[in-house]
Amino acid sequence: MGILATKLERAERQAATIAERLAQEEARLTPELSFEENVATRRAIRELQDKLAAANDVVAHEKCQAKLAEAAEKKAKASATVEACRREAEREVPGRLNKIARLEAQLVPELAFLREHIGRCEEANTLAREHGLPPVIDGETLARGTPGRTEPAQFEMREEWVGPNGERPGLYRRNAAGEDIPSDHGNYTKQRVKVQTRAEQFIAPKMPDRLADAIKLVDLTGAPIWPPRR
Repeated sequence: MGILATKLERAERQAATIAERLAQEEARLTPELSFEENVATRRAIRELQDKLAAANDVVAHEKCQAKLAEAAEKKAKASATVEACRREAEREVPGRLNKIARLEAQLVPELAFLREHIGRCEEANTLAREHGLPPVIDGETLARGTPGRTEPAQFEMREEWVGPNGERPGLYRRNAAGEDIPSDHGNYTKQRVKVQTRAEQFIAPKMPDRLADAIKLVDLTGAPIWPPRR
């Protein structure tokens, strides 16, 4: 089943059909016509011109109506969006704000515990240093930090000039072939040897900002509740 044409589409098709018929009648108006045929053709042309003018009036009206309908549809959609936002603001947001307030109330003692725990670990590490004991890594660092690691040295195999006792030349010179050869007087030969290209590296541990330092909380009136005022 095809899609029904709109009033504007039907009006435009009607105007196009009349315009085509008018062009055909105008093309028939030639000097070869008899008097009666000439009169009839001119009458038909005038009638089609009137019909075309009327059809164009209908098209203009339907275009205006289509624009009005489009504007009304856009306004209806905008009104629905605005009202949905208004309902959200009036009905949903208050409950969510109260939920946030409850969550903040639960979060404050947890942040306080973390801060106190870190302080206790600092005191414990002072004692550990005094008595030669292993240090304590606080729980937040254990849970959130990236531990340090050692990346091993890197090696590759290269062709190098090497003496009979493993010694390397002190100086090189370039021969006629463009090759670097030892300048020293020694029994050097080219050998494939293992060469270190990067030394062993220690990657330091990383720790993000402490939650107790990074988080800022205010109550529903805007008064700060974390960090506590000193």
